[in-house]
Amino acid sequence: MLAAALRRTARSLTAASLHWPAAVTAELSDQLAAHTARDAAHDPLRHAALLAELHARHRAAGRTPGVLGEREVAETPLRRVRLTALGCRLSGTPEHPVTRTFFAHAEAGVVVVLHKTWQPSDRPWGSRRVLGTTLASLAAGSVVSETARRTASRALTLTRGRLAVTTVTPLGPTAWSELPSTLLVRDLAAHAAEWDGRPPRLVRPRVEAETVRVVEVSEVTGIGYDPAAQRLEATVLDAAGNTALLSAPHEPMAPAALDALAAALADGPRYVAGALHRDGGGLRITPYAVAGPDHRGGTGGTGHPGSTGSTGSGSQSGSGTVDAGGITVPHLSAGEPANLPLLPGSPPPDRVADALGSALAALADAAHQGLRHLTGPVRTALARSADDLARTGLAVCATAVRRLLDSLPGPEDAPARWADAQIRLLTTAELHRRG
Repeated sequence: MLAAALRRTARSLTAASLHWPAAVTAELSDQLAAHTARDAAHDPLRHAALLAELHARHRAAGRTPGVLGEREVAETPLRRVRLTALGCRLSGTPEHPVTRTFFAHAEAGVVVVLHKTWQPSDRPWGSRRVLGTTLASLAAGSVVSETARRTASRALTLTRGRLAVTTVTPLGPTAWSELPSTLLVRDLAAHAAEWDGRPPRLVRPRVEAETVRVVEVSEVTGIGYDPAAQRLEATVLDAAGNTALLSAPHEPMAPAALDALAAALADGPRYVAGALHRDGGGLRITPYAVAGPDHRGGTGGTGHPGSTGSTGSGSQSGSGTVDAGGITVPHLSAGEPANLPLLPGSPPPDRVADALGSALAALADAAHQGLRHLTGPVRTALARSADDLARTGLAVCATAVRRLLDSLPGPEDAPARWADAQIRLLTTAELHRRG
């Protein structure tokens, strides 16, 4: 019943053009449904973050413009639009796999995302069909559509019509180099400095792929694999010598992804498309696609630039592997096993990040269990977290957690104090990652 009430609330908020709270409420409903079904998609930390976001947006309403998304149009038709693919990412579970395919809408200077949920299958991801073409072709191609629509959150909808068509062709050699400066990063230091002025994520516009960009690369060094974290890492340099850490975690549903990525990086790529995040004072890139030194385009099994696709007539098949100089989409690539050098020892421990992470986990457990029914172990974890925060110099965060403990089990003050602590810790963790 609560999930149904949340869905109704989300619809009401959307009707009132309060798009960001509506999106939070809809995601909360999904989390609750996953918990009820004992689905692996339920994430207590994410659930707690969503609750805090609702409180944060409510508190900031009236003081921070755009915090509720009321100025956004619910859905925008994109007439005769050209979109440039920036790769694809797999997520979800083997029972409920999801792909997110990213596209640059150069005219608007934004990135839009096409979501698709799939049925379980042993078929290679790159050869699976979507909109009359292969997923590999779509994720590394140029799309021209007369039926595209974009939501306020920049989710993309592409439909098939009798008269209006959608065509997919391989990317040309200058497709990424001609993107506007809002999407193409040539100076990593300038880009990082520009982002430092952003408000916290809890009250920013709630748009998808807000951090996805194309980075122009002059050199890649230090390619290596961390077997403990199951992560491929490399250092990416721009023309000015500024660096970013490229970091790609292992995805069980795409077991060859890291091998394909390592091969593409060893070829001396010209561009990397992916999500950029502030991390430890620098930038971290989670790659979705890599363009080789020639960037000739090409998708599917051959990578030849003459292939085309259409929602009306079908298109080539493909596995996601490409020839040298083309576009590599790691999550869709077959890849050959790579003999990767191991990364040197583990990084030094980050006591601040560890204290914040433990405290956020304790707060998530408290929300999951219910503030009126906390068990002794959860109370102990909260008290220990407050002590750890104080020892690392985060005195205000520690006080917020202790104020929550002091209010329990009182039903009146406890929820507000939980929100106080959760918002403060999430924002502190974000600022700490920025460096």
